[in-house]
Amino acid sequence: MEQTRRRSHPLEGIADHHLATGETDSGIAYLNQALEIFQCLGMRPEIERVQTRLAGFRRR
Repeated sequence: MEQTRRRSHPLEGIADHHLATGETDSGIAYLNQALEIFQCLGMRPEIERVQTRLAGFRRR
């Protein structure tokens, strides 16, 4: 479980890189992967943060 937790934050960081370089589809995919891990671990603040970020892309 700890290994899974450690993977989730880097996935969000990778998403940030892709989003910053205009690779939106890849960035969203990494955010979704991070979200899935956060949900499995019940990490409420992280879940809410990533859901908010993803919602911003759905509004565009």
